[in-house]
Amino acid sequence: AVRINASDFVSDNNVDFNVDAIDSAIGYYCSDYITLSEISDYSRFPSCGTTWNIYLLQQYVFRFSKQYKLLSLGFSKGNVSGVIVRKQSGYDNFDSVIIDALAKTKITSPNEAIQYLCDKGFIAEKRYKKHADLLKIAMACRNNR
Repeated sequence: AVRINASDFVSDNNVDFNVDAIDSAIGYYCSDYITLSEISDYSRFPSCGTTWNIYLLQQYVFRFSKQYKLLSLGFSKGNVSGVIVRKQSGYDNFDSVIIDALAKTKITSPNEAIQYLCDKGFIAEKRYKKHADLLKIAMACRNNR
């Protein structure tokens, strides 16, 4: 089944994804990676039999996309979070994206880092235990640039 909103799922037969056209639409917004929440305008997305939203986008990238993959801490009942990553970008796991994202900021405090990750949609809740360690790595990367 495909999740179409916070509480509803439909059979795969009830959605008709034009994979090439949808991947092209994602490509308009995404170079190497972008959080799911950063895509809020679905006017470039072709009709698929249901209304586009963040839940449907998450499902599409996770299950159907040829060019993109979803990296996240998992699925949650009431929230959507995670990162759309171009498969050819070289980011193999969620942590590598987080390190890069934090390295591009001026954040030095673990509390600021966890808030940033929540605010930007990388994570849904402030429960990411690795954030402080990843921030240290990001700061080292930032200093080496």
